[in-house]
Amino acid sequence: MIEPPMRDPLKDAQLRQGIAQIRQRYLEQLPAMLATITEAWQALVEHGWEETPARTLYQKLHSLAGTGATLGLDIISSHASDWEHRLIVLLDAHQTPSTAELIAMGVCYGRLQQAYLHRSADTAAGDEADNDNDPPIAPEADLSLISPPDATDAPDGKATPLVLPPALAEPDNRRVYLFADDLDMVQELVPQLGYFGYLARCFDDLNDLLRAVQRGVPVAIVRDIRTLRHSPDASLHGPSSTPVIPTMFLAEQGEFALRLEAVRAGGQAYFTYPVDVGTLVDRLDDLTVRRQPEPYRILIIEDDPHAIQIYTTVLQSAGMVTESLTDPLQVMRPLVEFNPDLILMDVYMPGCTGLEVAAVIRQQEAFVGVPIVFLSAEKRLDRQLTAMHQGGDDFLHKSISDDHLISAVSSRAQRSRALRASMSRDGLTGLLNHTSTKEHLERELRIAQRRSGQFVFALIDLDHFKQVNDTYGHSTGDRVLKSLARLLQQRLRRTDLVGRYGGEEFAVIMLDTDGTHAAQVLNDVREKFARFRQRADQYEFAVTLSCGVACYPVYGDADVLSRAADNALYRAKRNGRNQVVLATDPLTDLLP
Repeated sequence: MIEPPMRDPLKDAQLRQGIAQIRQRYLEQLPAMLATITEAWQALVEHGWEETPARTLYQKLHSLAGTGATLGLDIISSHASDWEHRLIVLLDAHQTPSTAELIAMGVCYGRLQQAYLHRSADTAAGDEADNDNDPPIAPEADLSLISPPDATDAPDGKATPLVLPPALAEPDNRRVYLFADDLDMVQELVPQLGYFGYLARCFDDLNDLLRAVQRGVPVAIVRDIRTLRHSPDASLHGPSSTPVIPTMFLAEQGEFALRLEAVRAGGQAYFTYPVDVGTLVDRLDDLTVRRQPEPYRILIIEDDPHAIQIYTTVLQSAGMVTESLTDPLQVMRPLVEFNPDLILMDVYMPGCTGLEVAAVIRQQEAFVGVPIVFLSAEKRLDRQLTAMHQGGDDFLHKSISDDHLISAVSSRAQRSRALRASMSRDGLTGLLNHTSTKEHLERELRIAQRRSGQFVFALIDLDHFKQVNDTYGHSTGDRVLKSLARLLQQRLRRTDLVGRYGGEEFAVIMLDTDGTHAAQVLNDVREKFARFRQRADQYEFAVTLSCGVACYPVYGDADVLSRAADNALYRAKRNGRNQVVLATDPLTDLLP
């Protein structure tokens, strides 16, 4: 067998240094490259579409996409590639772009600008980001569009000069545009979508819609299927049939031919009248809400500080969050408060071996499912197998490469998180289940006690929910529960915790918040939920909720806090329901 040639560390270092120098020179030239792309695009916009300058623009984008990918400018390369693809489709077909295609390329131009601006801002702040990835950009903050042409301004048939407004930056963009011939068909959706945080506007004219898109691009367009029948430029997607903006269709019937027509027009969802707003919001969330997954949390237990520094650097470079211990006897606090997705632990440590630590951890039900990966210089297979038998999930040698370590840890952490989520989440609503909610309450209480912080625990109960199930059926009742779960998730902060406590009862943990502010926020949720129209077949109805709120440190432990919130909820029910009650007096709030 031919052995692979030995690698020369000195030559490897020289190679890396050479690539870094090439990359740095390319970055220095990048502003000039982007300026030539801007000039080429503006020439097409101002003087009308012509194939020769379009091909010049294509070549510049093709070069940027390829070289940028090679040098690790992934985001910039991706946006250049998207734009390049749209151009080549038109050029190969010798087509002049429609308004929709111009809008699509305007979006590409804005995304490219924003990717570069984000990189420049991060570099100016001191983040050189030599980690082979240029910084990501918010999907709602990368828009730079062109205004649609007006036919009356183009008597000679040539493309009208278009204006390039500055790129928009709206990290909280929640606009939804509703498009129908008959505004009465969609206007009732406006307030209903508003309850879930979407700002909806109605249009009955395509040109008005396109002008609105230029001023502020929505996260989605919801349109009546009949708008496809008479609009000469009714399709809002480009030549590759990839929607520039997520589009959904509404229709009076659900027959296959209409659904096919919607799909061919770029539709990504289809609903029939009367529209179930809860289902529509579900699909809007799926298409538009882009949440960054939380980084994996890795607890490192290792008595050698130098080894900790190496593992921390490697794992953090892959986007993970780490916490470390040199004393294994202190493991309980980070287990509870840091709540790791995986534990990376040495086998041999003074005072307590890794095998003993694993045995202690595995005796506690809350941590049985947390993977333990041993990392040791031990080469004897029998000792490795013993470690695996005594609670370990994997055994890695300390000579492991950085890439192998990242791969082994991330794959284990991913499976662990998925398994724990399936065990800790309510199957209907996706919220924390009862047990997980109580565990989080205990955890936040310990953190607040150690840091002298404050937080709120609230219990929410749907009013007369049994009547909903008895009158409209349990499937309708399930949709009501899901609508409240969704509203709570959207109206509360991402740091707040929401659980289904049981049946029609929900629990909320609001961190770093006092009782008065929490009661105001939850009262706003109550008001919006009461105005939301639930639907069962042809019937519409509303459901209200009652809520009890208690605050730590006014109530000093988990049981007392829970009992105070429950008693406040009972008072809300007794006082007429559909209200929020704040527990403020420990002397009376804890009475049975």
